[in-house]
Amino acid sequence: MQLPDPPKNLTLDELRTDCTAILIPEFDYPDDSYAFVQEMSQQIFELELDSWYRDRVRWPTQRDAQTFPVWFDVEIHSMVLALDRKIKTSKL
Repeated sequence: MQLPDPPKNLTLDELRTDCTAILIPEFDYPDDSYAFVQEMSQQIFELELDSWYRDRVRWPTQRDAQTFPVWFDVEIHSMVLALDRKIKTSKL
């Protein structure tokens, strides 16, 4: 079995406009961050599949670390900021 086909007019660019952001532990080197994501790839794969389609019977059976990069792009960002309307900015 497989996931149902997406709508015919859905583009890859549209899928990339609202990506999932996942907080991971802080690492000193980017390679360590990527290694952590690789280690957690099956769990992330299943988290994403569950957000798309709840019927696990239709999920792809191969959800391993080698298949993960075929389905997903990974970006590592070192900072996450939460803005609030009450924050005042100072002039430089």
